[in-house]
Amino acid sequence: MLNYFGIYPLFVVVVVCNFFISESCNIPPALWCNSENVATECSVLDACLYYNTSQLDKKIKLTLLYETLCPDCQEFILNTLQRYVWKYGQDFVDFNFIPYGNARRTQLNNTWTIQCQHGPVECALNKLHGCAISKLVYVGKWFPLIVCLEEAAKLKMDPDAAFLLCSKKKKLDQTLSISIYKCANGVEGDLIQLQMAEITENVKPHPHYFVPWILINDLSTAQLQIYQNGLFNFLCDWHRGSVPKGCAEFTNLFKQRKNMQLLTVQNVIYT
Repeated sequence: MLNYFGIYPLFVVVVVCNFFISESCNIPPALWCNSENVATECSVLDACLYYNTSQLDKKIKLTLLYETLCPDCQEFILNTLQRYVWKYGQDFVDFNFIPYGNARRTQLNNTWTIQCQHGPVECALNKLHGCAISKLVYVGKWFPLIVCLEEAAKLKMDPDAAFLLCSKKKKLDQTLSISIYKCANGVEGDLIQLQMAEITENVKPHPHYFVPWILINDLSTAQLQIYQNGLFNFLCDWHRGSVPKGCAEFTNLFKQRKNMQLLTVQNVIYT
């Protein structure tokens, strides 16, 4: 089953300047590509069809700007991403993590200073995350490690102890573990953090105002952040092409839970 017309609020605002909008179009722009009839009424059918066909069965790039000791970031990674997006969406979501967040950097002569919102320990953990992502490359390797490190961070574990625990728990190759550790405790990790800073400081069109902050297909807007709640449902809506297996599984699970909730209702009393 092809999902040609679903809610995709990220590009339709661009076409407003290029098409005559019918006076009968009283639909919010975020819903213009929700159906062929609405797209026609709002004079954006060609733009919607172009997007839908050009993105057919392509992965959606999900970028996360975060910092390692931010409680909301930890919750977002461990709950929203791990439990839903990662579990059900690996086949159609391309994960991209940028561990830097609200840190600030200053340069004096040839020396950079990075100040992290939650102090030096967070800087050390940000470096560790950056090195792990860089060295492991494949998301199937680094995502579980990041989850483990964030779980350890919630328990206030020392970064070195957390990495030792998680590298064993996730059965990392010893050579890779050593490489990540050296990176996190050396100049290479500093350079990666400067790269993370560069990416974070140059997201467009809107800069990030808080963390966690998400981008979809490299687009950064304040309005997009409202989709953090229920993110997986929106990712399923935004995907074009065959309905991903994980979306079907998640929908069925949601229906089962709803049915179970209805079965628990014994009596209804009106007063």
